[in-house]
Amino acid sequence: MKDGATTFFFIAEKEMQLEIEHNSKWQRITEESIEDLLKGITESFPDLLCLKLTFSEYVNISDKILMSIGKYLAKFMSLQQFSLKIVGKNNDIFMKITDNGISSLIPSIVCQSLFNLKHLEFTFQNCLEISDMSVCQLTNNIALNLKALESFELNLPGCESISNQSLKSIVTNILSNYENLQSLNLNFDSCLNIKDKGFIHLTSGIGQNSKNLNSLSLKFNSCSITNMGINQLAFDLKKIKTLHHLALSFQKCVIDENTKKYIKKKFENIPSFVIH
Repeated sequence: MKDGATTFFFIAEKEMQLEIEHNSKWQRITEESIEDLLKGITESFPDLLCLKLTFSEYVNISDKILMSIGKYLAKFMSLQQFSLKIVGKNNDIFMKITDNGISSLIPSIVCQSLFNLKHLEFTFQNCLEISDMSVCQLTNNIALNLKALESFELNLPGCESISNQSLKSIVTNILSNYENLQSLNLNFDSCLNIKDKGFIHLTSGIGQNSKNLNSLSLKFNSCSITNMGINQLAFDLKKIKTLHHLALSFQKCVIDENTKKYIKKKFENIPSFVIH
């Protein structure tokens, strides 16, 4: 692309992966050129089954990117898998992804063309202006419209405004409406306002509603999770008999080594299990 960026395309069997990264040789890529790119993709590949978009350390990124994505996402009539990753630097004062930007994605999610979407992933890293309201709106509209969903991944590491309320929204909107969900990945690293109360509400929701999970990944590094939350997790996950993959990460939480040893013993029979 002439504006400057590192861009990778992968196209095979109606799959496309597009990564736009900051390149030190270039100052920025214009938002207008990204919209032109998205327009070109929809016109050339309207029957894509899989679309993955990544914007990594992109300079001066703003809500306009999400508005462009929302504008063209609904034009894919056969999409079954969609991934959007926006990765900002730590304490990036130029990162202008806000609740308004997330809201601009909603019309495309409720569009009938995405009703067959099975795999959905959102990553917003170090987006300091994203709040619990975004998680509530996003998960609520997913639950109302995407009935075929089998895999859900939400990563909000470093989003400092996120709190226990976001975990409640995930339980209410995702776990309570997708009993046949097969894969759930959540990353709330360094969301310092997440504490035991919200985490226990989440684990209880998983245990009560997600009896068919095959894969579960929970990352809550540097959150205010204690032994109490981890012990409740062990109790709730024993209700799920279908787990083949379990990944847990609670580094820099208030958890002692005896509790970690207890968790390792509790889930040693799961074929793929790791805890940090």
